[in-house]
Amino acid sequence: MGQVDESIDLEEFVVDDDADADLIWSVSGQQLVGVDVALDTRVVTLTAGSTETGVDQIQLLVRDPAGNTALAGFEVVVVQGGSAPDISALPQVILEAGSDEEQIGLSPFAADPDTPAEELTWEVEAEPGIVARVEGDRLFVSVPAGQTGSRVLRLTAKDPQGNQTSAEMTVLIQQDQVPPEFVLEVGRHPVFSELVELRIVASEELRADPTVAIDAVAQEVEALKDGTYRVNFAHPPSQQGERLVDIKVAGFDWGGNEGERSLMVVLQWMDGMGGNVRSPDPQLMLNVTDRAARPGQLAILYSLGEDELPPDSEGGPVYAVDLLRGRKLDEPVTLNFFPS
Repeated sequence: MGQVDESIDLEEFVVDDDADADLIWSVSGQQLVGVDVALDTRVVTLTAGSTETGVDQIQLLVRDPAGNTALAGFEVVVVQGGSAPDISALPQVILEAGSDEEQIGLSPFAADPDTPAEELTWEVEAEPGIVARVEGDRLFVSVPAGQTGSRVLRLTAKDPQGNQTSAEMTVLIQQDQVPPEFVLEVGRHPVFSELVELRIVASEELRADPTVAIDAVAQEVEALKDGTYRVNFAHPPSQQGERLVDIKVAGFDWGGNEGERSLMVVLQWMDGMGGNVRSPDPQLMLNVTDRAARPGQLAILYSLGEDELPPDSEGGPVYAVDLLRGRKLDEPVTLNFFPS
């Protein structure tokens, strides 16, 4: 491929009463090669392309001045030139099902004596149960959640002359055994005063919406566009005194692992006189002063989980206190601790 041949002199293959210069030649049948007959020398020039291989059946027609013709043919075989790439032993890869896409550089595993590594092109074929693609010289691989066992990828390196070599890579699938975790945030509903809003953030993608129970009653869960979840439950102003709310959240990831989270939240409507709010922790009490209290305020108090702690918490415990729908308090409140 990519070569030129000028070894055919047509004068050596034709006999006619007329002079060679008076004969007219025409060519047909060429597809893979270019064929040119020089008018002065009758030498045939064959030029092979640089990409395709195969066989051409070339037909030569010669005509003398009297109109007599003769037809003959020959076969041209176009083969690849240069050496094929060599792929060294590919590594065995371990991927966790349902995890993020992994990248593997392929250039270190290929060599071609007559082609720079950056000019090689790569292709990949993947068995069912694994997702693979190639961009440049990088292989991107991921395993959908729920897959087990191993899968084989067939990688092919090809040089510009069309020479190619293939090799197989084995991918071992590791099962995800880490259950999802849940970050919970409780606050007033932004519009309806009698509703309390629970926001749920899962540490990984779930195979279905989580289940939520408020005081052992199943709740309707709304999946939001940002991948989080929301539950609204009622706490009307007519409900006086402290209310201890028992929240339980559970959900499964794509690996079948179940994660659970429980949270105790204290709710209490305030009036203009302020007062004390007991927390779910018996060693803690929230004191709302008369100056901080406002009619229609709902005090919300709960302990933050490990994944919800602020960076400067030094390990907690840390409590969430809300009186003004998440806005900053104008007047201070106090948290009183009672050592056991």
